[in-house]
Amino acid sequence: EEWWTLPAGASAANMTAWRRPARFTKMAPENAYLFAQPGLVGAGAATKMVWVGSGAVYTLPLHRAVGLYAPANARVTLRQQRLSDLDSFRAFYATPRAALMDQPASASALWYEFASDIGSWALIGTGAWAIETPDGQLAGQVAILHPPHFPEREIGWLLFDGFEGRGLAFAGASLALDWAFGPGGLDTLVSYVHRDNRRSAALAQRLGAVVDPSAECHDPADVVYRHSAAARAAA
Repeated sequence: EEWWTLPAGASAANMTAWRRPARFTKMAPENAYLFAQPGLVGAGAATKMVWVGSGAVYTLPLHRAVGLYAPANARVTLRQQRLSDLDSFRAFYATPRAALMDQPASASALWYEFASDIGSWALIGTGAWAIETPDGQLAGQVAILHPPHFPEREIGWLLFDGFEGRGLAFAGASLALDWAFGPGGLDTLVSYVHRDNRRSAALAQRLGAVVDPSAECHDPADVVYRHSAAARAAA
């Protein structure tokens, strides 16, 4: 199995013209997410990538690329969430630290939320990552989601007890923003932050977000912070 980039000018309509690997540029699997580009293959807004294996060309949703490539920096790795992570979320939502967040009302509600965070990749091309430390500890979550009650696509984050004050949320959210405004093909995101959540507000500002008083909000207790691809590129 080998990964290749799609040449300029390729589209779903002329895909058969590009079925020879010589017309593609070879890339290593660990860099696969770098060549996922919006609008190159297929209809709709979903970002696609191309996989060449056994002489055939396939298009895959971007969430498959995310599953193959885990963005990382010196502090954290972003990986797909797995079922064994669920207990950590259950424990987190039982602590006072979750008081300013939308807490699931039951074990079933937590299950549906956890599953939707993962399934969102297949449905809208963005979803949740687990934040993992270099020694393999699950530290929290960063997610880019757009459930029906959110007016816009949001980037949000949380850290479990014992992982605060180490820059892990900033490191994870930075990776997510780099992906969103790069391979993800997005121009803007918001963060819905409870007005009393000073630490989360400070993180949003450190990430370069600014308060957007004109943005629609689903919860009157929240402040909307605006993240912009243009502003991040200029920073």
